[in-house]
Amino acid sequence: MFKMILALILAMVTPAAALAQQPAPLASPQPRHLIVLNKPGPNFARGANHREEMLKHRQIYLDLTAEGKIIASGTVDFEPRVGFILFRQDIDEVAIRSRLENDFAVREGILELEYHYWSIQMGGFGSVGEAGLEVRK
Repeated sequence: MFKMILALILAMVTPAAALAQQPAPLASPQPRHLIVLNKPGPNFARGANHREEMLKHRQIYLDLTAEGKIIASGTVDFEPRVGFILFRQDIDEVAIRSRLENDFAVREGILELEYHYWSIQMGGFGSVGEAGLEVRK
């Protein structure tokens, strides 16, 4: 079910190549969230030789989560696997993009980033506080 929903979301968004050429977006009248996909780049195999740098890549996302900018992140079981990061609505997107694009793994072509937007039209996340989602047990 999740794969179908994700495929539907991704089918409705602007292609990444077009987004990369666009200036930073203005405020949207409909609430939307930035989604970033981390995909294997042309030099993906080289990542195994750069363990320390790849740990720094992971640390970027841990820091963004601790700063309350990320709602959720993880991998999607596409082939090959893809990292999926869902950001809060109120982020400074220009700063986020700059931070991610300056990551060693992206600069070296180990990973490629795709930017998409998700406008929630039904349902929601429940309580989203300062640090992200409220964990329910």
